[in-house]
Amino acid sequence: MSKQGYKTRIYPTSGQEQDLARIFGCVRFIFNQYTTYRDYEYENQVQQRKTHSQLRSILTVSNKKTAFPWLTQAPAGALQESCAQAKDAYAAMVKKRAAGKKAKTPRRKRKGAQSFRLPGANSFKIKVYDAKRGKFKFYIPKVGWVKGKAGRNVETATSLTISKDSTGKYWASFILEAQPHPAAPAQAAGIDLGLTHLVAITTTSGRRHKIDTPQFYRKNQRKLTRVQRKFARTKKGSNNRAKAAIAVAKVHQKTRNQRNDHLHKLTSTITRENQAVAVETLNVAGLSRTRLAKSINNAAWVTLISMLDYKLANAGGRLIKIDRFAPTTQTCSVCGAPGGKKALNIRTWVCSHCNTHLDRDYNAAVNIMLAAGLVESLNACGEGVRRQLAGTVLV
Repeated sequence: MSKQGYKTRIYPTSGQEQDLARIFGCVRFIFNQYTTYRDYEYENQVQQRKTHSQLRSILTVSNKKTAFPWLTQAPAGALQESCAQAKDAYAAMVKKRAAGKKAKTPRRKRKGAQSFRLPGANSFKIKVYDAKRGKFKFYIPKVGWVKGKAGRNVETATSLTISKDSTGKYWASFILEAQPHPAAPAQAAGIDLGLTHLVAITTTSGRRHKIDTPQFYRKNQRKLTRVQRKFARTKKGSNNRAKAAIAVAKVHQKTRNQRNDHLHKLTSTITRENQAVAVETLNVAGLSRTRLAKSINNAAWVTLISMLDYKLANAGGRLIKIDRFAPTTQTCSVCGAPGGKKALNIRTWVCSHCNTHLDRDYNAAVNIMLAAGLVESLNACGEGVRRQLAGTVLV
């Protein structure tokens, strides 16, 4: 059975909020101490470096008894997990450098990083006291019983992460057993990602449709500008500045929630209707440095593909990513003849070989599906399928 993350809001009391703030600080301190020590070893080329277990023991056991007794205010599991996260960060850096890539040492955690993780079901307890309303409570060492509300049974959670966002809300993230999904129909889809239309979808059954890109950021931009100007007028360190910062964070959070809600609904629908989905690999980082950066970030292609990836995996399907250099836009999906490069303003074109009037987005979606081999694997009809799909690319 596969695992799945589940995040829900929790409601600590004012006293528990202070306890959580102390734990956040202790976890940040341990992470920064670990990375500082490793930096010293690398910079001075220390031959006999301490192992992870030795350094963890020094930071989480010895320090609590001698130099930093206030570390006893945090659960031992949270401190040990912070060391593990620092170790993983350094391992990722070493792996990149070994591959010849540029990689900086892990960054220190600032006060904005307010979260900690308790690995293993033995490090916390969960009780559901009102199953009808989804109310539960969980016990955290050094904090006590904290109340929350969930739409799923969280009693079987194997991991717990507590976090506080920039608007002051508290969240609990659980690792649960993935819920079973009904089998999807024997259908595959090709998806072309865009800016005006977020996705253009064609399927092996000959269906096609486009989903417009919702402009959540632009709709909230006027309010964001207003609260940002108010924030800029406040004095540093004042209570008004703290309140204004929360107001700015709430606008960003609203935009993020609207976008994620739309993407979750869209990707869930695609997953239910298809056994396999093909998409094009895009250089989003490079495109984000162009004049279209705002529109590309608003479209959130990376998030969409990530959601499709794990949802299809949980449902027993698969996501196929084709090479980003494949000429999906330039090739006629009906006859396979090359049509040359197309500017972004050209939305329809006529194939010079077969005289077919092609829609740019649908044509690319069919070519993506053909490049992934989905047509042959599901139907095994060869050129007959190409002719069947011809109707999905016509203007």
